[in-house]
Amino acid sequence: MNSKLKIEKYISTLQLYHRSTYDLFIDKSSIVNSGLGVFTKNFIPKNSLIDEYYGEYIENFPGGEYFFKIDENCGINAINTPRCYMAMLNDASYRPTSKRGLRKFVDHNFINNCYFVTDIENKKVRVYSLIDIQYNTELFISYGYEYWNDK
Repeated sequence: MNSKLKIEKYISTLQLYHRSTYDLFIDKSSIVNSGLGVFTKNFIPKNSLIDEYYGEYIENFPGGEYFFKIDENCGINAINTPRCYMAMLNDASYRPTSKRGLRKFVDHNFINNCYFVTDIENKKVRVYSLIDIQYNTELFISYGYEYWNDK
């Protein structure tokens, strides 16, 4: 079985969730060694709400790959299935360089085209488009300095 068919088969087994008004899909990321990424089949205008970062609101800080820290004491844990699409956005500024999790800044043609907006009062995190995003484009978002330096 070729690698494209293996990826398609793996994606079909995932339980994923989104409520975006845009037609989003999961596929192999454009960034080498980044695993899967989120893509849009639609044009998304600049500053448009794409979706929310869904998960369980937690008042302690367990950390982890799919935990979005809202403040020092709480956040949204999106690890459980179904996993939200917004938890699968890649950061175009960095990439994994080894299986041990070491990362480095990379120079390539990808840019972060989305941004997070944290609503502490309502315990929500939303994802907006930073620029106009063309159809069939992968969505990228900055995880922030703290994310890469907490590892």
